[in-house]
Amino acid sequence: MEGQKFDEIIEYFKEPYILNKYEKKNYIILKEFINKLKEDKELVNLLKIENKEWKRKYKIDKFYKILEKYKDIEEKSDQKFGIGNVVAVLTGDPYLNLEIIINAVLTNCNIMFIANPTLVNFNLYVISIMQDILKKENLDERLISMVNEIDYKNKIIKNKDIIDCIIVNKYYEDYSYFSQNTTSKVIYLDYGNVNIYTDSDEYEEKIESIVSELDNVDIDVYDYKINNFEEFLIKEKNNFIFNTAVIFSKDLKKCMRFYEAMKAENIFINKLDINEIDIGIDIERFRFNKKLIINKE
Repeated sequence: MEGQKFDEIIEYFKEPYILNKYEKKNYIILKEFINKLKEDKELVNLLKIENKEWKRKYKIDKFYKILEKYKDIEEKSDQKFGIGNVVAVLTGDPYLNLEIIINAVLTNCNIMFIANPTLVNFNLYVISIMQDILKKENLDERLISMVNEIDYKNKIIKNKDIIDCIIVNKYYEDYSYFSQNTTSKVIYLDYGNVNIYTDSDEYEEKIESIVSELDNVDIDVYDYKINNFEEFLIKEKNNFIFNTAVIFSKDLKKCMRFYEAMKAENIFINKLDINEIDIGIDIERFRFNKKLIINKE
């Protein structure tokens, strides 16, 4: 299964932005996409094959759960503009890929995924389903694309003037690189990282169990021992929002101070339920309001 070519998609990115790029078919396309994915038996088999190949345990039920969030979404008549041409540098996580495809359609954005080897066939297959729907609706399949490009950093920089937004998941070095070398909006997603904090060695066995479980879905765990809690609160600062932070402590006051101080989208206290981790994609990051003022004279 093959994707598109980077240069081909970049040529498409050069076309002027159109507000109703999807010809107001966004919700029709989305509903058809959801139905196709839920009915497609090949998708289930392919995920099993990919899980075995990459030694992962991604679940089709969680994939479907994401679809459920959008199945009853209603069309809104607003004048919000999509940010434009988006490039996504992700880890291959199928849940995140799905969320971003859906948000790109809803916001009238073009999106080019940089293919990650992990689960690449599964993710390409999902994109191919969307592309078939686009073609059926007489729309350009390049609206949603995936490219296999090893030299993506240099190519993105070379074409930075026509790329409006770059999404980077987990790869903080890539985020820093693009932030420093482009004027594009660069969104960092910390999804796929979990920060665990504890003030006692008694939780070591539980944390080891969590590490083992999360490794099955390519989630990295960063384990920190808190010796002095007040000193920790002063020093522990991040200039981006963590996706998930966990604290294990018997001191309830510490736990609540942790909740107040930590910049994270998911906060777990004395537990971690992988199924409750929110990916953290906010559709508003893909669009903006545009105020129109007309001289009536």
